[in-house]
Amino acid sequence: MIDVPYDEQVGNEHHLITGIREESFSGLEECELFYEDIEGYIYDASCVPERPNMIMVILSAPELPKVANLFQFPIPPVESNEIEIISQRGVSGNCRQFDSPSELLTAIEAIIKETEVVIDIGCGIRPMHYFRPKIHFLVEPCPEYADILCRYYADNKGMLILRADALTALRQFSDNSVDSIFMLDVIEHMEKDDGLKVIIELERIAREQIVIFTPLGFMPQHSEPGDCDAWGLSGSSFQEHHSGWEPSDFPSTWSFYSCKEFHTTDHRGKSLDQPFGAFFAVRNFEHKASTKSLTTDVVVDTPAEIALKALSIEHQQLKAYCDYLEQSNEAILKEYHQAVGGSAK
Repeated sequence: MIDVPYDEQVGNEHHLITGIREESFSGLEECELFYEDIEGYIYDASCVPERPNMIMVILSAPELPKVANLFQFPIPPVESNEIEIISQRGVSGNCRQFDSPSELLTAIEAIIKETEVVIDIGCGIRPMHYFRPKIHFLVEPCPEYADILCRYYADNKGMLILRADALTALRQFSDNSVDSIFMLDVIEHMEKDDGLKVIIELERIAREQIVIFTPLGFMPQHSEPGDCDAWGLSGSSFQEHHSGWEPSDFPSTWSFYSCKEFHTTDHRGKSLDQPFGAFFAVRNFEHKASTKSLTTDVVVDTPAEIALKALSIEHQQLKAYCDYLEQSNEAILKEYHQAVGGSAK
């Protein structure tokens, strides 16, 4: 769709091309012409206004219907209040509101898809915990966080740590190459332009689901040099907030789950004067899902899970030993009572 001034005279220093009329587009195939007058009414080629202000050209694929057959002309201009209504409908129509953080988190757990191959962007030292994928890419730019992840998951072949920022890592993946992508409490740490580029990459790579979690609007978060982060580590410079996000920043194909009072403390645990909201942005794909599945199960227990299993075994052994002692004591007491004729206490 091309929309330019109709037969404009020379004089606008910002316009390099003027005098554009119907014949300027005569060499284009599958071309339809439309016109807009000075008041904003749009006409098709069958009823050209006496003094066109703009000429609009639409080029469509041959199999698509003609645009001129989809509307009744002339089309009246859209009033400003109608634009506001349309805008509000676009955001609220696919945005569910929740009264409490717990309700929001419960709702999200119910819609998370359990998939096999996952990218977890900016996970810090705590990867997403909704489920255990077979292949779990952990993208982490902070050297200290990445070192901890490497030590913690050294024996887990399914956990792959990528020391890179989001854009650098994502651009290494081919189209539709992973099932799910998580970016939890991350996009607000990026500049807005970089975050928008990341969203494009996410939609290119994911074939089933994308899940983003971020504060609702800009939530200030600043650390001084030398400050420790919430984990007591030296990654405070990675915890700065550089942008704020709203559902309207995302394409209309996304769904949103929001709570207006989610954050009541800052990153240091200090109570906020006024709570900040938060929301999940979720993108599901129905026609990109791969029919292939991994034939090898490479999931390995984490160190915490190994320790928990060891404690469970030890607990079972101790319980069995206590049961044995209790049974032995009862047998000894029974024999003693029999020996003294039941008179001794």
